Amino acid sequence: MGGGRISYYIARYIEETHLNMRLKIIDSNKERCEYLADVLPDSIIINGDGIDSELLKKEGIENTDAFCSLTGFDEEKYHAFSLCGKAFPMLV
Repeated sequence: MGGGRISYYIARYIEETHLNMRLKIIDSNKERCEYLADVLPDSIIINGDGIDSELLKKEGIENTDAFCSLTGFDEEKYHAFSLCGKAFPMLV
């Protein structure tokens, strides 16, 4: 969650090293999503609210191996981890 600089560098590393991972980045800024989609062709870029539980369910949060909240807003991070706790009860 979050399409900032750290997300970009992680995604670029995964793409350049050909790691066998599917990466999704969710960001609310449409222009940023368009940019990321252009420079990260192997990643899935989603324009939406990363704390929207319906969006996370639609994107398969229950079937993911990892979730990173890379946003600068603590409140969003706490909410996202709360949602992840429901999806991953064994981690809470």
